[in-house]
Amino acid sequence: MTNRLTLPSESKFPTEVYEEIIRWVHLGLSIKERQIRLSALCSCALTCRAWLPVSRACLYSNCTLYGEDKTSLDHLVRSLDANPLLRTLVTQLNVLATVTRTRAQPHHSTTSKPPSTILNTWSLILAGKLPRLHTLNLACSDKLARHPQSIRSMQTFSAITTLSLLWSDLATFADLMKFLAVFPNLQSVTLTGILLKGKGAPQAIRPRRFPALSRLFLQDGFFLSVRQLPRLCA
Repeated sequence: MTNRLTLPSESKFPTEVYEEIIRWVHLGLSIKERQIRLSALCSCALTCRAWLPVSRACLYSNCTLYGEDKTSLDHLVRSLDANPLLRTLVTQLNVLATVTRTRAQPHHSTTSKPPSTILNTWSLILAGKLPRLHTLNLACSDKLARHPQSIRSMQTFSAITTLSLLWSDLATFADLMKFLAVFPNLQSVTLTGILLKGKGAPQAIRPRRFPALSRLFLQDGFFLSVRQLPRLCA
């Protein structure tokens, strides 16, 4: 009796069964097991041609950029330029900075270095390269709504419907309104640990072209005026 590895192409199971297993590998592991998940998906992609499409889709559907290391952005850009077909696979993008903060700390108090410029330049570099990006999660991005070039570049991500801002510093309520107005098809917004500062927030004017939000979640943050909240979902 010969011990021989049975390839998926020679198996009695249909390809759809393997594809469903691969999807569960992608969804079944927690965030802490991210490296294990990526390694497993890469192995699946290299196993055979039949496994490549679903494995590649799982690998690129949810991409993460880390503020303390430009390598993640460089790697993503190289992949998208080398294979333009990958651009349509990216549906969620997470732009993160490694900042340790607790509820007991002031909003501007952190235990790590300030976020690198990658958090404010990623949109310039990826502009026009992610046509199907519908979910954007931003963490610890300073001056997001005040950089003209960033605003113009983010307008290219017109497919975004879900936005999450975590520990992002905005000067006023008007800055928040201006930033949300960049995404015309925005439907769901989550604000966590957002501190709006500065004077003149109660007089913030709703931008002429403002998305019709259907859901607004507020967590661990506060606004200068509760009267401003209806303006977001009006």
